[in-house]
Amino acid sequence: MSPIKLSVIICTHNPRKDYLDRALEALRNQTLPIEEWCLILVDNASDTPVASQWDLGWHPNSIQLHEPRPGVTYARLTGISAAQYPWIVFVDDDNVLAPDYLENACDVAEKMPFLGVFSGKISGEFEKTPPEWMKDDMGIIAVRDLQKDIFSSIYIWDAVPAGAGMVIKRRIAKAYLEHCNNSPIRQMLNRGEDTDMVFTAIDMGYAIGRFTKLEMKHLIPESRLRKEYILGLCEGNGYSEYVLSQFWDNKQIAPVPWHYEIALQLYRLFFESYHAFQKGNRRIRGRRRAKQMLKKSGLL
Repeated sequence: MSPIKLSVIICTHNPRKDYLDRALEALRNQTLPIEEWCLILVDNASDTPVASQWDLGWHPNSIQLHEPRPGVTYARLTGISAAQYPWIVFVDDDNVLAPDYLENACDVAEKMPFLGVFSGKISGEFEKTPPEWMKDDMGIIAVRDLQKDIFSSIYIWDAVPAGAGMVIKRRIAKAYLEHCNNSPIRQMLNRGEDTDMVFTAIDMGYAIGRFTKLEMKHLIPESRLRKEYILGLCEGNGYSEYVLSQFWDNKQIAPVPWHYEIALQLYRLFFESYHAFQKGNRRIRGRRRAKQMLKKSGLL
């Protein structure tokens, strides 16, 4: 029998039944022998306990955990604490992995040992046809096409893995866990935890990447195509960017100077669209909120 290679972690909060059913069924149909991976399902403060609704008896090496503090970072940290095998794969409760996803992840990891964290190609399956204004916003809802493999030892956006389907070395995830324990403010992020893990990998001397043979679908309900939801994500991004910029000295996430931000907003308003202008404003609001929080906490 081959040794277990992967811990697959699903974090879920009040999951939509048909979506989580499909996510679990996709895992059940993986070509990687079930003996070579384990399954960790983390119930993140759901109103109705997930364990009472989903039976994981089909997987001989599965556990269900409960994290009472709401927030994806808390849930992921709980999963990381329980993971015991060399690699971790994060799967959201609305992710449908291709049947060979786990097998291909093992193949990439074995052939490219210098990689610390990677993911693949994410297509969207939409409950309703996205509106025209959404065409430039697909990345923010974790729909990312990929035409060719890309990897890098520095932070390059095209090579940055998405949190959905992220494959990460356990030792890097454990280092990230330590970062969060030493800086509790990181645990409060509801966006940006995947970016924090990427920077942890780079800081430890590993490369990051995305690979075309890792394919998955992201199931997207109508509610996530509404403007207010997208603007809320922009504000969350701005908040997490500012917080993370205090820990990682990187121009990619550091807030831009105020005069440059004003010029950029004027450009958006006159040459792009009012929606782009609104997104910029919400990102600025998030950064201001983060700055105020850090000052109040005595961390800035």
